[in-house]
Amino acid sequence: MDWLDITPGNSYACEFTVETMLTDQGIPPTLDTDTLDTVGTYSSTGIILVRDVENQLARVQDIKTQREFVVRWQDTTKIDTIEWQENNSS
Repeated sequence: MDWLDITPGNSYACEFTVETMLTDQGIPPTLDTDTLDTVGTYSSTGIILVRDVENQLARVQDIKTQREFVVRWQDTTKIDTIEWQENNSS
């Protein structure tokens, strides 16, 4: 799927790569994280929150860390729809 094929109002995810600060475990820091180690390349899968067609950027929420990243469209792959499942637990 291409970025321009996304239909507003539907949910999508993609794989992404971004340069960011990483902990000594090689993951982006969270609020309760270990010390920062270095700037490096981080790859993951994220939920697409916002796309900027004019600048070809997207704000993506990483499913592993829940952090949000702004990524270039060219640094993403495998855009696909998300099918949410209902949580029927009471």
